[in-house]
Amino acid sequence: MLKRHLENVTNKSNKFLNERKRAEKDLQKLTKEGAGNEQINPVIHNYSEMYSDYGRHRNQELTFHLEQLGKLAAPTNFTKMGLWSLGQNEGFYTNPKQNPIAGILRKELNITPAQGRKIIEQRTKIRNLVGNLNECVMLLGKLKGLCEHKQKVFKDRMTKCQEILTPQQVAKLMLWIDQHSDTLESVCPGWGSERIRGKGSDEKAK
Repeated sequence: MLKRHLENVTNKSNKFLNERKRAEKDLQKLTKEGAGNEQINPVIHNYSEMYSDYGRHRNQELTFHLEQLGKLAAPTNFTKMGLWSLGQNEGFYTNPKQNPIAGILRKELNITPAQGRKIIEQRTKIRNLVGNLNECVMLLGKLKGLCEHKQKVFKDRMTKCQEILTPQQVAKLMLWIDQHSDTLESVCPGWGSERIRGKGSDEKAK
């Protein structure tokens, strides 16, 4: 299943890359022809929505993967039942008549008194595990909030920066960046990685 998913992602990435190259060619053609704002603006808008890290496509991808991460971190029904049962107080096992679920489980599973005592011994560890699980869910929620905030701030800031330039200048800048990635890699530390560091980053980290 994972292999099939990776193959689908690879095919999708290749298709996405080819579409991006076609979009860049269209943008390059418009700049060479000296097209007006009414022609360039829609192309820039569509390009940004599809390929920028704050555009609609990236937002959809980010939301999808965060949701998948949440699903993977959530316990299965079997685990939920185990955590709930093992997290009950001692009376749940020693006096099952107090809780209908306890009586049903004891009857269905034929739990012996010795097994009940061993289960009780694990209660503290299980409760710690539940605490870790709750913390994981909380951190995922925090991550989602940070990502959403980052996307919004990126879009706001980059939109304001683009408004300073003319559409022709924005188009030329987009094309120049894509065409000179090797140059940028040599002068901007970390350009090829997901994190770009400034000149003072190393000194601050020491």
